Amino acid sequence: MNNKVKILVSYKDEHPYIKSDIIIPIQTGRAIAEREYEGMIGDDTGDNISSENDKYNELSAQYWAWKNQDKLDDPDYIGFMHYRRHLLFDEELPRPEKTWLNGSDFYMFGRLDEEYLQYFRDEKIQEMVEQYDIIVPKAYDFANNKFTTVKENYRNLPGQNIENYELMLNAVKLKHPEMKKAVAQFEKGRYEYICNIYILRKDIFDEYSTFLFEILATLNNAIDFSHYSWQGYRVLGYLGEMLFNIFLYYYVETHPDVRIKGLDMGSLHSAELQIHPKPAFDEYYTAIVVPCSNYYAPYLSVYIQSLIDCSSLDHNYDIIVLQDDISDINKEKLKANMPKNFSLRFINVTSYFDNINLKSSKDYLSINSYYRLVIPKVMVNYKRVIVTDIDLIFKHDISLLDKIDMGNYPIASCIEPQEGINLNINPDEWNYSLNVLKLDDPYRYFNTGVMVINLDAFTQDNVDDMLKMIDCKYRCHEQCILNSYFKDRILELSPEWNHELTLNKLQIKNSMPMDMYKKYYEAEKDPCVLHWIGVNKPWKSADVHLGYLWWEIARKTNYYEEILMRYSEILAIRTVNRNKNKGK
Repeated sequence: MNNKVKILVSYKDEHPYIKSDIIIPIQTGRAIAEREYEGMIGDDTGDNISSENDKYNELSAQYWAWKNQDKLDDPDYIGFMHYRRHLLFDEELPRPEKTWLNGSDFYMFGRLDEEYLQYFRDEKIQEMVEQYDIIVPKAYDFANNKFTTVKENYRNLPGQNIENYELMLNAVKLKHPEMKKAVAQFEKGRYEYICNIYILRKDIFDEYSTFLFEILATLNNAIDFSHYSWQGYRVLGYLGEMLFNIFLYYYVETHPDVRIKGLDMGSLHSAELQIHPKPAFDEYYTAIVVPCSNYYAPYLSVYIQSLIDCSSLDHNYDIIVLQDDISDINKEKLKANMPKNFSLRFINVTSYFDNINLKSSKDYLSINSYYRLVIPKVMVNYKRVIVTDIDLIFKHDISLLDKIDMGNYPIASCIEPQEGINLNINPDEWNYSLNVLKLDDPYRYFNTGVMVINLDAFTQDNVDDMLKMIDCKYRCHEQCILNSYFKDRILELSPEWNHELTLNKLQIKNSMPMDMYKKYYEAEKDPCVLHWIGVNKPWKSADVHLGYLWWEIARKTNYYEEILMRYSEILAIRTVNRNKNKGK
C-alpha cells in the first residue's frame, strides 16, 4: 500500500535524536526558546501554539502537525513520540530486564545508540503501521503503583490539582454528551494509555485533534495559572493524556471494527547529548579537566582562583568541568570575574555511564572521580589535557606541566607516597596490590590527583575496558583502575606537582621508603601543587597542615561567606558529638 507515515518526536531541550524519512524530530516551544536546534523543524510556523508550550508541553507539536499537514507532505498516518520515550516497532528484538514503570511493558534502555536504533527501521515501521488504524503503547495498570483508578493517580501527580481533572470531565460532558459512556468507562478504569504517544490514521487524527484542542482551549481559559508551579503549569499536557483515552473509548464504541495495536515502549535512561568540546583558544593554551559535583562548587572556586593567581598573562587556560548536577546559579557564579585568558565550561557526562552503577567505596570519595575514565571519549578534539582533583591549590603556573615530553606514555602522574607507607606497615596492602590490582611493582602506585593525559596514546577500547572494571572492590575508584590497567605505562612526574599534605608525620619518618622520603622533602621546599588527600580538608579542619594558604585564596572568591557558613556548621556538629561522647 505504501501509505505515507510521519512520526514527530518532540524535543524541548537539545538531545540526541532519531531522524529518518518517517521519524521527524521537532523542537517544541521554539517560539519561546533561546535558540533553534539544528536538524529539527519547529512548532512555531503557520498556525501554532508554540508560545504556550509551557502549558501544552508536547501537544504543541501535535497542534502544529494538525494545522500544518502540508508541511509534512500530507501523510496518511500521523504519530507522536518523545525525546526519551518511543514505541518499539520491532517485536522480535530482545527487551532489557529493567522497566520504566513497575509491572509495565515500558522497557528501560541505556541511551540512543546503534543497538537502540534497530527498533526504528523505516521498513519495519511502515509494515507495522499499515496493518492498523491506531497504534498505542500498551496500557499501563496504575494498580502497579497502588492506585485504584486513573483519578487517584492524577491526584498524586506532583503539582497537579484534582479540581482540574473534574473540570476536564465536566467540559467533555457539556460539549460532547455523546461521550457520556466513554467518560464513565474512563473514570472507573485503572488502565491508561499514557505519555501522549500514538500513531493515528489521518481521518482519526483530525477527528481527535478537533476534539482535543476544543476541550483544552476551554480549560486554558477556565484555569487560573497565576500561582501555579513549573510542574503545575504543565496541566494541559497531563489532561491531554486523559482526553486521548476518553476519545479512544468513544471511537472504539462507535467504530467496533477499528484495528488497534498496542506496542511495548522504550524509555532511555539518559538522553543527554555526548558533547565533545573544542578548544576555547586557538593557540597558547593549557586544557585542564576537573570532575566536580554541585556540593563542591564552593571549593572548586578556590581551586580556580589558585589557578588564576599563578597564571601567565601570555597564556590561555581552558577549564572543562565534568559534572552531572551543577546548578545554573553555581555555573554563573563560578564564571563571574573570570579573566579574559580563562575559559570555564561544564560538560554533563552521565550518558557515558549508562547501565553502570557508580558507587563509592569510601564516604569521602566522590563518584565523580570515575568521570576521569571517559576523558578520552569526551575530549576527542584535544591532544593533551591536565586532569586534577579540586582539593588542591597551585603554587606555580600549571602551564609548566604542559611542557613535559610524554613520548608514547598515555599518562603522567606522581607516585603516591601514602601507598609506600601502607605497604611497609600493612601486609594486607601487599595482598591487595598484587592480587587485586595485579601490580608488578606496588611501590609504583600513582596518585591521580594530578595527571597529564596524552590523548593520542589512548584508544576507545582502553576506555571501554576500564569502564568494565568499575567495581567497589577497588578502594580508590578510578585511581586503582588506572593503576591496574596501565601499570608500567605511566610516566613518573616530579613529586612537587602533587605534594600531599595530610600524611602522618611519624609514619613518614618511620615507614616511608628512603628514596620516596628524600623526594617528598625535596618537593616540600618549593611545591607546585599542595594537595590535601584523604578525609582532612582545609574547609573541614582548622589545624590541617598549611590549610591557612587555602583560606587565603578562599577569601578572594564569591563563595567565601558560604564556605565560612559551612565550616561553622561542621564545628557545631563536632561540638554536639563531643559533648555526647563526654556524657557517656
